[in-house]
Formats: sequence, structure tokens, C-alpha cells
Amino acid sequence: MPTGGVDVNNVDKWIKAGAVAVGAGSSLTKGAKTGDYAAITATAKEFIAKIKEARGQ
Repeated sequence: MPTGGVDVNNVDKWIKAGAVAVGAGSSLTKGAKTGDYAAITATAKEFIAKIKEARGQ
């Protein structure tokens, strides 16, 4: 399970390489620094879409 350097631009590569899960830290929560919690939700939705696409769902 990769946890460092995972972002929406490369999460599909991790999944296609065989990762069953990923850990996303600052690339997911960076909006919290400015109180932009909607950005966290939007980024989470991007992550989910990319992962589903990588899994062929």
C-alpha cells in the first residue's frame, strides 16, 4: 500500500501496478489549511473516479 507521493495524477498507476489501496495525505487534505473543505470533497471524488477507472469499473 503506497502512502507517499500519491495524488490524483498518479493514483491510477499505483492501482494498475497492483496496489489494492493507497494512502493519500496532503494531496487530499491541503484544502483544510485554508478552510476549503469543499476542495477536500472534490479531490476525494477525483480519487474515487480515477481508482474506479483504473480498476475498470
